[in-house]
Amino acid sequence: MAQKATAKLADSPDDADAHLALGKYLCFQQGDWEQGLPHLSRGGDSTLKELAAKGLTDPKDALAQAEIGDAWWNAAEKAKGKDKVGLQAGAQFWYTKALPALTGLSKAKAQKRLADLGGPPQRLHWPALRPPADPTTTPATASNSPTPTTKTTTKPRPKPSGVAPPTARGSFRTSCRTAASAALGRVPEVAGSVEQLDRYGHGPHSAR
Repeated sequence: MAQKATAKLADSPDDADAHLALGKYLCFQQGDWEQGLPHLSRGGDSTLKELAAKGLTDPKDALAQAEIGDAWWNAAEKAKGKDKVGLQAGAQFWYTKALPALTGLSKAKAQKRLADLGGPPQRLHWPALRPPADPTTTPATASNSPTPTTKTTTKPRPKPSGVAPPTARGSFRTSCRTAASAALGRVPEVAGSVEQLDRYGHGPHSAR
């Protein structure tokens, strides 16, 4: 039905029946009041046309919103079948919008009628008409928010200054081995020198 109405409006933008069919589908079945009310206001149903025109004024005062809800409610009381269900959806919508700012008897009436209608509507596709946040609701405090975790890094332990690094120790050992090898290689030379000193009477083994 919605596709046929959309196609019809593409050819005949002022077709009242197509506007009515599309408006009913959008508002009553999809809960898309933003797109649906303009079509209802141009449709062939005089009751819905009048109610939609009131809704398009988008009043900010809660009492004015509740009055629009009353108008939808009263129309629903006179209707039957699917028309009654659609009109009740309009009353449900406007009472939901007005309720947070209502007080006293007006609030009690809106609450009672909303309860009779099954509570607030499940779909609200018109941001400008979405009910404001309930002022009695306590916002979440900072203590309820997750605590950010801090990533810690482990620094490497500094090595003692008196210990040489492995490469230095290796070099030192190599130097020691080289020196030892050189000293061992000179033992015969030293021994020969001692023998010469003994021969001329200057060595440690020469007779004094």
